[in-house]
Amino acid sequence: MKLASFNKQLLSFLDSSPTPFHATRNIKKNLDEAGFTPLTETEAWRLKPNKAYYVTRNDSSIIAFRMPNPAHESGIRMVGAHTDSPCLKLKPNSLYKAQG
Repeated sequence: MKLASFNKQLLSFLDSSPTPFHATRNIKKNLDEAGFTPLTETEAWRLKPNKAYYVTRNDSSIIAFRMPNPAHESGIRMVGAHTDSPCLKLKPNSLYKAQG
């Protein structure tokens, strides 16, 4: 993916994710489109090799993972992020004070 395309997608995601709830919803949509299977936190999971899953909590957090292929992979790889991190806000007319 070219940098300009990546930047455009990132800015689009940030624009559509002003809160953790929006970010979680948008990530869930992307995972659904990528073939991930949703799980329910309170139910027993029957995970299969080479399959991808996600679980949400309180509509404000999401965990996604892909099960390894035991014939080719071992161990675990994990990446984490906060869904509140896209909440980048700039105050449009900041008030600056000097010496009090």
